[in-house]
Amino acid sequence: MPLTVSFADDALLLHLNAGWMRPRGAPGRATWSIGGEYAFAPRWSVSLESYGSHRRPPTRQAGLRYALVEGRLDLDASVAKTPGAAHQLALGMTWALPRLLY
Repeated sequence: MPLTVSFADDALLLHLNAGWMRPRGAPGRATWSIGGEYAFAPRWSVSLESYGSHRRPPTRQAGLRYALVEGRLDLDASVAKTPGAAHQLALGMTWALPRLLY
């Protein structure tokens, strides 16, 4: 169940999420996440997030986003770390479709 709370005219967003995961052939377990986004300049934002599941070490992630076309096309870069595992780097692009399609 996701929840997002907006502050400072959407410049600061707080995200909370709670859920349940049941992998095939394994017992179910609770999942969670908490994160935030801060738009520090026009077209630029940073994010911090921590997420995990019951009895597993949490993953922590930090990212940077640049809006090539505001509200439509973003470029993202993030780095994540789970205890006992190597750092993970992700590069991505988000394309938001026009509202009439959903």
